[in-house]
Amino acid sequence: MKTSVAWLLLILWVTTACTPTVSNKAQDLLDSAISHYSNAQYATAKLLIDSIQTQFPKQIDIRKKAHALMYYIEQQEVKRNIAYLDSVMPIMYAQWDSVATQFRMPASDTLYISEYLYKHKTFQKQSPATGLYCEINDEGDMYLISVYTGRVLDHTQVTVSCGDIYAQTQEVPLNHVSNYQFTDLGVRWEYITFGMQNQNDVLGFIATYANEPLTVTLHGKRTYRYTLPAKTAKAMAQSVQFAKQTAVLYQLKKSYQLSTDKLLWLEQKIQASDSLLVL
Repeated sequence: MKTSVAWLLLILWVTTACTPTVSNKAQDLLDSAISHYSNAQYATAKLLIDSIQTQFPKQIDIRKKAHALMYYIEQQEVKRNIAYLDSVMPIMYAQWDSVATQFRMPASDTLYISEYLYKHKTFQKQSPATGLYCEINDEGDMYLISVYTGRVLDHTQVTVSCGDIYAQTQEVPLNHVSNYQFTDLGVRWEYITFGMQNQNDVLGFIATYANEPLTVTLHGKRTYRYTLPAKTAKAMAQSVQFAKQTAVLYQLKKSYQLSTDKLLWLEQKIQASDSLLVL
């Protein structure tokens, strides 16, 4: 009987001694995460770190090391992103510059300018009169501008049609800041600016059918129609393309700034936690 008890105690001791402790399990995951990090397998390393944080909440020291490792991983990911942007942005700038020659550049004095606006040179050559125009800001947002001069119309909406198909803006009330009217020397002038939120892609419609006859209808106290000049339609189509390039370039520049800011922040975090983890 004593011999049986002794054997049971021996088996229990051996089993207990060979069972990995919670600390050992957490350390194994950390070691595995470091190995994947060293092999640039960042996604897998991050999953392992997440497992440590969720499965071993009481292993504070190991969790701190895992958190520090996450800073190193994010640092490499940000550096990779910056390297990609460094390779892409010169190409995008070159493409943008080649198209920008067709546009009037914004003034360099920013003292009284809240927003840079680009306008196709075709619109600069046209005298301010009844017609459609467009402008682009430095984020790639487009503004459709409807100008009318003549008898009082009080127009609030614009439709552009090509045969039986058409695109129509939302209404801009007469008392809205974007709907401006005045009389100068007995001549009535009306200006409506449609932003991205209320033009309903009328500019995109014009760009699509720029080579077709287009009719513009102004809706107010009465309707007023005119044919959109071919050179205006062409200038708007080029403006739409330029706006897309400007938007892409803006996002790239924004991403680059965010990445460089984050890299600086990560370097500070790594320096502060340097004693926790030696890679």
